[in-house]
Amino acid sequence: MLTDTHHGTWTSAVDVPASDRRRTTVRRGGFTSHDAADVALRTFLEGEAGGFSADPNQTVADYLNTWLTAKALVLKPTTMARYRDYVHNDLAPPSAASS
Repeated sequence: MLTDTHHGTWTSAVDVPASDRRRTTVRRGGFTSHDAADVALRTFLEGEAGGFSADPNQTVADYLNTWLTAKALVLKPTTMARYRDYVHNDLAPPSAASS
């Protein structure tokens, strides 16, 4: 845990694997106490252990496209086509993805 001496808040940082086989540091800050930062860090690590990877800079469209790529490996082609249509037409149309 690191303290932000300028603002009096606590920040946690942890290295996690990135998609390109390197590691990236995830930082979360603004906590009013060491305990609050520790709870947030533990919650993040539990999510990582369960396969959930949260990138605060990732857009919904990027997440959905990554999800579609993963689903393409396990779904029937007709189901995959339907999911792709839902994502591209309803959830993250091209005009929304560029916003």
